[in-house]
Amino acid sequence: MLGGPNLVWACLAAAGIGLLVGMRYKVTVMLVLALMVVVGTIAVAAIFDWTLQRAIGALIMLLAVQQSAYLVGLLLSTRR
Repeated sequence: MLGGPNLVWACLAAAGIGLLVGMRYKVTVMLVLALMVVVGTIAVAAIFDWTLQRAIGALIMLLAVQQSAYLVGLLLSTRR
């Protein structure tokens, strides 16, 4: 179930992936990873029988964390 400590770990994983992608790749890779987060969240929500509100909340949080970390990775990147 994605809640409490599991949600924290999911956010940390999304942030780490976003940061690494931002430092290395362009936006097309980030779009593919965002799509993977959407599909993964929908799958977890279906498996654990989440309410629609909980699934959308988790999805928005994970995407926001991932994309924010991507922007930080872009700023830290030495590639220009």
